[in-house]
Amino acid sequence: MVSDVLVVGAGSAGCVVAERLSRNRSVVLLEAGGWPTGDALRADRMVLGSPGSPSGLARWYGAAPPVVRGRAVGGSSVVNGGYFLRTRRSDFDGWGAPFTALAIEAAYDELDGGARGGTMTVRRLDDEEVPPVTCALESYWDTVDLDPWPGIGAQRVPVNGGGVTRRTAAQAYLEPARGRASLTVRAQSPVAGLVVERGRVVGVVAADGEELRAGEVVVCAGTLGTAELLMAAGVVRTPLPVYEHREVLVRYAARENSHCPVLLPSVVHHDDVEIRCYADDFAAFITGLAATGPAVGVAEMVPAQAGSLSLGDGGLQVELAPIGEVGGAVDGVVAALSSSGLADLVVDGSVRVDPVVGTSQHAWGSLPMGQRTDWLGAVDGVPGLRVVDGSILPKVSSGPHATIMMAAIVIADALR
Repeated sequence: MVSDVLVVGAGSAGCVVAERLSRNRSVVLLEAGGWPTGDALRADRMVLGSPGSPSGLARWYGAAPPVVRGRAVGGSSVVNGGYFLRTRRSDFDGWGAPFTALAIEAAYDELDGGARGGTMTVRRLDDEEVPPVTCALESYWDTVDLDPWPGIGAQRVPVNGGGVTRRTAAQAYLEPARGRASLTVRAQSPVAGLVVERGRVVGVVAADGEELRAGEVVVCAGTLGTAELLMAAGVVRTPLPVYEHREVLVRYAARENSHCPVLLPSVVHHDDVEIRCYADDFAAFITGLAATGPAVGVAEMVPAQAGSLSLGDGGLQVELAPIGEVGGAVDGVVAALSSSGLADLVVDGSVRVDPVVGTSQHAWGSLPMGQRTDWLGAVDGVPGLRVVDGSILPKVSSGPHATIMMAAIVIADALR
C-alpha cells in the first residue's frame, strides 16, 4: 500500500494530524490498539490495569515508578484523568514559525473553546460537583481563577468531557473524518520498524511483516513509543532525554466520603510547582489499584534535569530523573490540611507525606523542536520522517495533553 502520508499512532496528536492532512492528501493511520468502548469512555474511570496485568487499552513500561501510556484509538486521551489545561504563555518564548501567538491561541481555542467547549467539549466543574476538601483548599490558597491560561494561584481544571463521559481525540477528530476516501484507519496494527532507503524514511513495516510506503511518515506514537521505534530503527542517537513532572503525595483521611466525576478538579500553581487537589483515592478512578486514601499532590513542573530513554533486551528502558526541591510546597500542603479551616473535613492526625516519589505520566521533550527536530517536527538529518507528539515539546509546565493537541493542529495546518 502506498499513500501520501503514513501516520503511526492514533493518539491525541495522531488523530489530529490524520484528520487535517487527509483533507487534501491520502493518509493511512496505523494504531497498535483497538477502538475503546464501555468503561473506557467514562470520565470517572481510568482503565489502566497494572504493570503485571495491563488492560487492553494501556501499555506499561518498566521504570521506577512504573510508567503507562494509552494503547487504543485515541491514545492516552482514552485512559488519562481528563486534565486539559493549557501550558503557561511563557513556555512559548523562543518558539519559531509556525508557532505564532495567534496560531497558538487559535488552536487552543479550537480545542477548548476558552475552557467552555471546543472540539474536546472542555468544561470546568461547578462548585456543587467539587468535594468539600477541594473547595476548602481553593479558599485557603486563593480565589479560583477561571482564565483559560494558567497563572499563579488556584485554577479550576478544564476537563475534556461532559458529565461522566470523557471526550477522546478520536471522537473529536477521527470519527467525523472516517467517511473520507482519503483516510484509511487501521486499528490493532502495530508497527515493527521503519523502511529506510538511501538515508530516507519511505515507509514502515507492520508487526505482521506487511510493508507500507508513503511520501512521508509522521510518527505520533507518544514520547515513549516514538523513542522506541526510532531508536530501534537507528535513525536517532541514543540515549534520548526525557522529562517528567515528578510528584510527592500528601495523604490524609476525610471525615466524610464524597463523589466527584473527575480525579483532579482543581490545582494551585505557585512558582515552578503545581499543587493538585485530588478529589478522592486514586483507586476510586483507576481500575485494579489498591486503596490508599485521598491525597494532595505536589508536582515539580519545571524539572531541573532530564531522565533518559534507551533500548535494552526487554525493549524500551525508562529512567526518570529525581525530583527537585519541593519541600517548601510539601510543608505548605501539610499546613493547609492541618489548618483550623479544614478541621471539620480532615481527620485530626491523619496527614502524612508519602515517602515514595511518584510521577505524573507526562513524559515529553525527547526530540525537542528547535534542537532535534525543526518547528514542523522534521527529524534532523532524517528526510521523510516527522514526529508530532509530546516528544517535540521543548517545555511544558502544565499537563501536556492540551498542548500536544495544540501543536498537532498548528503543524498539520502548516503542512497542508
